[in-house]
Amino acid sequence: MYNTSFQFTHNDTVMTAIPIGPDSISLPKGMFQGGKTPGMMVTGETVTPWYWEGIKTIQGTLCVYSSTKNIKPFSMLFNLNIPLSSRLDLFVQVLQGMKVIAEQDESPWFLQGFPLNAVWIIPGSGILVLPRAISSVMMNAVSEKERDALENNWVHPKAPEDKRWLYQMTAVLYAVLGKVPPLEDEYTREAGYEPLPLWTLNPSVSDSSSDEISSWLTLKKPLPEADELASFVREHASQFCASVPSAREVQAKASYEAARQKIHTRGRRRVFFRKRGFVLAVTTLLAVILIAGVTTRIVESLRPPDFAGMEPVELINHFYDLQDRLQMGEMGDMLTRSAKNVREEQMIYLHVTNAMRTAYGGGEMMPAWVWVKQGKPEIPPDTMVYGITDLEITKVEDLVFEARFNLWLPGAPDGNEMPAHGIVEGIRYVERLVLEDRDTHYMIRHIEVMEQEPLT
Repeated sequence: MYNTSFQFTHNDTVMTAIPIGPDSISLPKGMFQGGKTPGMMVTGETVTPWYWEGIKTIQGTLCVYSSTKNIKPFSMLFNLNIPLSSRLDLFVQVLQGMKVIAEQDESPWFLQGFPLNAVWIIPGSGILVLPRAISSVMMNAVSEKERDALENNWVHPKAPEDKRWLYQMTAVLYAVLGKVPPLEDEYTREAGYEPLPLWTLNPSVSDSSSDEISSWLTLKKPLPEADELASFVREHASQFCASVPSAREVQAKASYEAARQKIHTRGRRRVFFRKRGFVLAVTTLLAVILIAGVTTRIVESLRPPDFAGMEPVELINHFYDLQDRLQMGEMGDMLTRSAKNVREEQMIYLHVTNAMRTAYGGGEMMPAWVWVKQGKPEIPPDTMVYGITDLEITKVEDLVFEARFNLWLPGAPDGNEMPAHGIVEGIRYVERLVLEDRDTHYMIRHIEVMEQEPLT
């Protein structure tokens, strides 16, 4: 509906009709009260008001009509029956027309994002921006999916408000070259609004040009001004339209599949965490707190506990072994009510993360001692390493001990880039533990971190 216009005769005059929706839609009363709010027509550097002349139902479709000739829809830019070189020329024409409006109009409504059906092309002349009221009627007449295709799939939510139209035009350039909108895929949006590399969709686009457009769309670089974007298109137009060797096409196809898989993997993780992760995290957290609290009270009232008979060094070894295996409930059994597990929040996070990965079929949690024994090899990006190694326990005085050990944790990647390998961070700890003698067994009364240093 939004990608066509046609001519008809009205009172012996040829008119151009633009469909705005089915004849069953309700029009705002204000559209017929007082003077009409004009649209904007740009020819060269001149902006003139554009008035629609009437509204008419034609073959079951409600249309606005005007005597303006040769009005073409914005979707003309994506029409593969038109040579790419011609569509790039039209893209620059549209870009320059919108720049003129942005410079001459004090508050053009489309600066903060525009639906594509609001902008029409007059080939070889300029552009037409429909009145906002007409555009709103058109948007209300389409489905949510169509609305995404017209507006939402073209805007990064963090793009500067006064430059969102420039972001959209950069996204339009991506679609002109790559044949698909950059943010159309749900997982692309979930994965931090990082589109597929453009060269994998159109091998004639060089790696450097592809990276430049991606850096704008991911907001890693400031958005280009209209003149800069127009110059970029003119400078690289011959490259974009050139034929490419078959080897480049094969490389692009393989890289497309790899990039798509990486983005979908990251996107699915975020969808899962958003939809189910919070419930799982809260449930797990409450369960851990409940188990730890209730078990501690039961253990203190029912003797002897499972660790009764352990000597102090053996007891501390057992405590860190439980920590290595994320056995939080059993660790809580070994602490007095006044004792605090210094890594409780960290362990809850790891416990919840591991539970979610298990539920969603994610990568494995590799024990740190296995990873160290294997020589600390590179690991797959979806594998996590966690655990304690090199534990040494020294007696300081009666019932006071020092534990020295290496703690290995999953590291976080920088930015939204999916790393080629899993990241592992190591920390060297020195902790002091104070025990309490309960006649039949020892318990840990106090834990204090004395030193901690990153491992290189």
